[in-house]
Amino acid sequence: MNLWDLKAGLYHAARCMPLIRKILDREIENLKLLLDEAGIHPEEVLDIGIGSGSSWIIFRESVAGFGIDQSHAMLGQAQKRISGLNPVVASALHLPITEGRLQFVSVIGLAEYIRDKAGLLDESIRILKPGGWLLITIPTGGVMNRLRNLLGNPLYIKGQTEWESMLEARSLHVVGKKRSLLQIQYLLQLKLNP
Repeated sequence: MNLWDLKAGLYHAARCMPLIRKILDREIENLKLLLDEAGIHPEEVLDIGIGSGSSWIIFRESVAGFGIDQSHAMLGQAQKRISGLNPVVASALHLPITEGRLQFVSVIGLAEYIRDKAGLLDESIRILKPGGWLLITIPTGGVMNRLRNLLGNPLYIKGQTEWESMLEARSLHVVGKKRSLLQIQYLLQLKLNP
């Protein structure tokens, strides 16, 4: 059992609190806009760090997919919320997915909890097909995120410039970018010929 298994019972309730809900609604709106503006509507999704599945609403109801998380309890919540979800207990840094298998991967609300940002990006890219899409969020360095450290899990925050240098070094093209109070949302495409 890990800390997220313990938090799972209160996780959804906390996300329904008015201020938190308002922040999260803006993040969801930004993610939907990124997909709509690029005309991207994936048929299959791998959501790394799916948690309780609350961000899955950015996808069409008919989308098939996999949810990866280290927490059995969070995956249980996601399965209740998402019809047909294939849950997988795994680390975001060691995905049990064949190289070059997927056209679309999402990493929403996870990067801030991963110390090894390069490893997270490299593993996400490893499973993408050339020309595939990565929807990822990164935390901003603001006061609100610093306060989140008090909730039990440390946040590992890198600056936007450093993130964007990491993206470019990995042949990820920024197709779209939005910003909300706690995060920056990116829609990226893996270049066909890096």
